[in-house]
Amino acid sequence: MGKKRGRPAKDKFADLPESFREEVYAADADGIKAISSKVALENAQVQSDKDKDEHYKAAKAAAQAAGAFYRETAKMTKLKLDFIRQTKAERGLA
Repeated sequence: MGKKRGRPAKDKFADLPESFREEVYAADADGIKAISSKVALENAQVQSDKDKDEHYKAAKAAAQAAGAFYRETAKMTKLKLDFIRQTKAERGLA
């Protein structure tokens, strides 16, 4: 077989702390269940905190408003270019 081409696959768990990875590898089935429950509770707490965070909500709303301006501007620009292309095609200038 020949050499594999392209980029090597990225380890999607590379950002996890090594201590966490080792803890999961060393755990038995009940230990993994306990770790899973702990992580699920942490996730629920983060989601709850995020839902209560007024600063986050305000920043998210501001980002959405800013994004709306750029989305609408991009949509209008694309529409203008499409109209120009259509007009050129109708006049045989394409």
